[in-house]
Amino acid sequence: MTRVWLLSVAVAVTGCNAILDLDRYRACVDTECADATDDGSDGADALIDAPVDAPAEASCNPDADLSGDSLNCGRCGHSCLGASCANGLCTPTVLMDNMTGVAFAHVLLVDDQNVYVTSNKDLRYCPIAGCIKTSILFTQSALPSLAAVALSGTQFFLTSWAYADGGSGYVGDVAMIDRANIGQPTTHLANSPNQADTIITCGGSVCWMDRNGSTSTTIYSCGASPPCNNPKQIIQFPGILNGPLAFDGANVYFGDGLEIYSAPKSGATTATTMVAAANVTSMVFTNGKLYWWESGLSNNPAIKFCTPPSCTTSTNTLVSPGPPNTIAPRLTFDATHLYWSEDSMTNGAIKRCALGGCGNAPETLASQQPWPGAIAVDATRVYWLNLQQTVNTGAVLWVAK
Repeated sequence: MTRVWLLSVAVAVTGCNAILDLDRYRACVDTECADATDDGSDGADALIDAPVDAPAEASCNPDADLSGDSLNCGRCGHSCLGASCANGLCTPTVLMDNMTGVAFAHVLLVDDQNVYVTSNKDLRYCPIAGCIKTSILFTQSALPSLAAVALSGTQFFLTSWAYADGGSGYVGDVAMIDRANIGQPTTHLANSPNQADTIITCGGSVCWMDRNGSTSTTIYSCGASPPCNNPKQIIQFPGILNGPLAFDGANVYFGDGLEIYSAPKSGATTATTMVAAANVTSMVFTNGKLYWWESGLSNNPAIKFCTPPSCTTSTNTLVSPGPPNTIAPRLTFDATHLYWSEDSMTNGAIKRCALGGCGNAPETLASQQPWPGAIAVDATRVYWLNLQQTVNTGAVLWVAK
C-alpha cells in the first residue's frame, strides 16, 4: 500500500463530514451525474434498475489500459490521485497507521483540513496531506466514556457518559470544542440525564439520544451555542433505540430494531411509524430520500430507501442482497452516490452505488480490506477505518472516488 508522509503538500477541499449521517460533501464528481429523482412509485421493495455508471470522461484515450492506468483506473477518466492502479482498482493509501485504542471506533470525520477518528476517550487527527503520527484534538470528554461525535464547520459536538454514583443508572453530558482549540478542555453544552449516545447536527442545533436503561429512549435537541440549560425534548420513545439518527430539515428519524420512526424536531408525544426495517445499523437522509442498511430478520441484508412521507406505502431496494457477513456496515454519501463498507476479516470492501440505483451492481472501490468500518467522503476521496480487533489497533486509508 502507498504511504503518505509529507506534511508540506496543501490539499484544498470543501464541505464537511460527520458521524454516519451528517453534512457531507455534495459535489458532482462525474460528468454524468446519476438520476436520483425516482419517487418510489414502483411499489414496496422495488429494486431500482438504473444503469451502471457510464465512463466519467469523454476525452479518455480509447487505448487506455483500464486495468493498470492510474489516470484511467477501472473506468475512463478515473484518476487514482497519485496512487497506482492494479486490476482496475486504485491502490489504497495509508493515511494513519498503527493507532492504538481504536478497535471499536465508530466515528470517522473529514473536513477541509484533517481526517479525525475516535477512541473511547479521545479524538485524534491527521492532515489530509499525511502525517508521521496522529495528533490529539482533545484527550478527555467531560465524562469517562466518549460515546459519539458530530462535526459542523469547525465545531465538534460530543456525547459522553458515566455510571451514576452507587453504580445504578448513568449520567450523560453534551460538550463542544472548536478545531482551533486543540488540546484545550471541551466546553459544556448541556446535561443529558442518562446514557447520552448518538449525536447529529440538525438545522443549526444538535440532536442526540439519551437512553434510560431498558425502559425508554429520549431524543433531545439544543442550540449549538452554550449554555443550553433546558434541552428540548423531541420525543420520548417507550423502548430502546438502536443507534442511528437522521434529519431531513424538519423531522428526526430513528429505529428500534424492528421499525423506523419519525418525529418532528419541534416535538411530539408519539412517534410516527415510517417503515418496517429489522436491525438497522446505519441511516442517512439525502436528495429527499431516507437510505438505510438492514440485516433483516432472516439473514437477508439489503440497502433500502424510501421517500418520506410515503415510506409506509412504498419502499425501494437499492442493493440486495446487501453487504454480506457484516456486523454494522456504515453508510455515507455525496451528491451522486451512496458509499458503504463491507466488513470481513480478510476480504472487506468499500463500495458505492448511484443514489438513483446501479442495476443492483455496486462499484467496488477497494477490496481485500481487514474489517473496514467507519467511512467518510470528501470531494475526491473515500476514507475508511480498518480495524485490527485482536491487537486493538487500526489504520485509516483512502482511495480516489
